[in-house]
Amino acid sequence: MKRKFLIPLLTTILVLTACGKDAGSDPDNIFESTAGSSAETSAENSNNSDAPDSMANAEPISEDEINEFNDLFSTPEYIGFLKKPFNDPSELDWDVVLESGGIIDTNISQDEIDAFVKEENQERLYANLWRISKKDLDSYAKSHTGESFDAGNDSFTWRYLEQYDSYYIEKFEMEEPIFFTCVSGEKSGNEYSLRFTTDQPDHYGYNSDRIINLTKDGDSIIVRSNSIQWEENCNPDQTFDVELVPGEGPVRFISYPGDAQNGVGIAIVKDGKLITSLSTYTSRGDNWGYFKKLNAVGFFDFNADGVKDIAMIGETDFGTNIILAESVPGGSYEDFYDVPEKIEEQYGDSVSIPQIKSFLLGDNTDCTFGHYEDAYEQIANLYHIGSDDVTFDLIYVDDDDIPELVAGKDGYYVSLYTFKDGHAHCYMHHWTYGAMGNAGYYYSPRKNVFHNTNYDYAGAIQYEAFMSIREDGELEEDLCAKYIWFQDTDGDGAPSEDEEMSDDYTEPYGEYYTNLTGKDMTTEEIKAEIERLESLEFKEVHGSISYEELLGALGVR
Repeated sequence: MKRKFLIPLLTTILVLTACGKDAGSDPDNIFESTAGSSAETSAENSNNSDAPDSMANAEPISEDEINEFNDLFSTPEYIGFLKKPFNDPSELDWDVVLESGGIIDTNISQDEIDAFVKEENQERLYANLWRISKKDLDSYAKSHTGESFDAGNDSFTWRYLEQYDSYYIEKFEMEEPIFFTCVSGEKSGNEYSLRFTTDQPDHYGYNSDRIINLTKDGDSIIVRSNSIQWEENCNPDQTFDVELVPGEGPVRFISYPGDAQNGVGIAIVKDGKLITSLSTYTSRGDNWGYFKKLNAVGFFDFNADGVKDIAMIGETDFGTNIILAESVPGGSYEDFYDVPEKIEEQYGDSVSIPQIKSFLLGDNTDCTFGHYEDAYEQIANLYHIGSDDVTFDLIYVDDDDIPELVAGKDGYYVSLYTFKDGHAHCYMHHWTYGAMGNAGYYYSPRKNVFHNTNYDYAGAIQYEAFMSIREDGELEEDLCAKYIWFQDTDGDGAPSEDEEMSDDYTEPYGEYYTNLTGKDMTTEEIKAEIERLESLEFKEVHGSISYEELLGALGVR
């Protein structure tokens, strides 16, 4: 292996459930604030409204029972069930449930530590190692949820070591915990519905009350569900049901008035669980701050990917401002910077959602395209509106007749798009490089292979990653290598002045490999495949032509 040299180039989570409007009433999903339409909170809404049908004839629990549940749910054994919502035990985030340490063992032998480090392809531990035996975890799940533990749960990230029949995970220091207090409850037979409140001052979103439904039979407590009351203290005038992803059904867009420090808050929830949260932070010149009031929201696709993006108009201390939140890979939203200011310059404080839509889309209000040329023109136009410094390119990543679109600022970030089914699909969204040791991203023409080199400690640690577009249409890492170019005698993972550095950079002091392909491969097979990939021809993924040159290449101007 030959060393490559780098030339350096350069929210409080909120969450959401039942006041507000229905976005489906408008075919374009465009909304303006309407005075006098807020719904009053009913007395029924302040009770345990998420209780199951079996609680129809429930009676209030006693103060002694409230105290009993407070004692129980303040213990590491049970507090984890209060943190994240779940409609039934199959939806539990076991990492979160277990992180409070209720059944954790930290007295781990050196043999186990060595086996874990080897399985993780690491040179050492970087944090504390926790262990749970498979037997104990199965027993815990059954006795606390009534169901067997499912190790295939996507939220469970612990490493299983067969020789010890146990699960392991590295854990850093946890954040300051949120504490919960049971304030009321109802019961019907052995079925209970309990309301817990948090100790947080910003009582909305994730910090709202939660309703815990459980079964109590003597000393046995079976936790059934946790429903966070997302719409507590929401703004009903700007809370909507809206289908953002075609065919996936509606989600709940919930806005919160917020406070002087955090401003308006936004959460998007489906089936009682957070999809994503949005910040209303904005800046203009030397002015910065959050929306003090949300005036209007619009849901429409402007980045040509077929998923509705979000346009918001709000009041700040420095005027009326716009935030554009575009859908990005992974189901989240990120701010589309620079463009909002151009819209504000044209329309001023009287700007409306229809004007924003017209500015971004022109006559193509559906944002659908029959040819890649038109979709790429739409994307490029957005980048060009925001900045004259963006450059573009058309490249062939795989062996088909449709090129991919590159957009970005050379030496800072790059985005990559392809075209299919009438829309653009984003492989890379503002992937940064040129600083912090990242040498940039490269592709092998028509081979569906990407390569990235990254460094830590001025090149003392080198990372190589090879990626490809998988069958699901996403760009994912396949094989990774980590090379250590210094003799880490103190084992701290960082070079020290007295530690020997490699002179010729041909043989590293340590090398570690990771296989993410899903195929069984030995270390030698991984090394051989990396050497084969390194021998391919690679070109940099970056913009090399101007906006006007791109339009000419697309044949649209």
